[in-house]
Amino acid sequence: MNKYVFPPENYAELSNYVISDKKSVIEIILKADSFVFYDTCSLRHHVKLSSPESIFSFITDRDAIVVLINMVITELESADGSLAPKDINYIKQMHNAGIKILVLAEEWVPDLLSQCYRSYKRVNGFISKAVKDVVPAHSDIRDWIKSKPDMYNDIMVSIASANRNIGKNFFLGIKEIKKSGDDLGETLIAICTHLLMSIPIDRTSFLIFSDDKGAVGLFGRINTKNNDSNKKVNFISTAKLCWLLNRKYGLCDKEQINAMLSCISGKGKITVSCTTEYDLEPLDNSYTIAELEELITNEKTFTVFM
Repeated sequence: MNKYVFPPENYAELSNYVISDKKSVIEIILKADSFVFYDTCSLRHHVKLSSPESIFSFITDRDAIVVLINMVITELESADGSLAPKDINYIKQMHNAGIKILVLAEEWVPDLLSQCYRSYKRVNGFISKAVKDVVPAHSDIRDWIKSKPDMYNDIMVSIASANRNIGKNFFLGIKEIKKSGDDLGETLIAICTHLLMSIPIDRTSFLIFSDDKGAVGLFGRINTKNNDSNKKVNFISTAKLCWLLNRKYGLCDKEQINAMLSCISGKGKITVSCTTEYDLEPLDNSYTIAELEELITNEKTFTVFM
């Protein structure tokens, strides 16, 4: 499709399975302490599963809220501007498993933070820091900010702006520069997560389900720049999720691992960051599905990091 538009043509079909009104979404986020952000690529993989119950159990065991930002929903759209039945069905299955699914408009996050901090100067400071911490210096977003003198001053220069519309204008503006195949979805997840980490709750868990290895550095910036040791972001690829489900939680057997790995690979090899018995640090290694399945289920010294 030529332009990314929210909502999709058949968005009403999701209405019984997601929470998407602004007031409710903000209230739930402010009370929750565990979040799973779904990236588009992992969602596209997981919808292929005939039995995704182990993933749902992993989420419910953590009492986590699933967050789908608007950009992820739009990236799922087909050429006719609608969501595929398999996407809707997967979200329905999550809902039926007892998982709360929020559809978060990125431009709501500044208003959400304003309920925690009375001063918009403080909120705008969080926005400025999130952009500086997360967005690479040489990127379409930075170029777009530079082309908007007021935006550049408010986000990249000023440290005490009280403009209530900075965040809203930023999020709405950058969504207009969306291009096919770019990393805007991952970048928006990273910025939103960075901002939600500013909610004054002592311990909060943030998980990002993503199979975009190129986004590892992007998401890693959040932890590197965040000084709160009680709040960290965990990047979980489908391969790492298989390892966690089998090794840590006993929720995934060999057959289920095979099905999940097949969703991301087909018949090709899968590259994972991992360690074996004598490795001192994680290394990238490529395995067939059968090899990786065997290592996850039977090699106790094998650890998948991403």
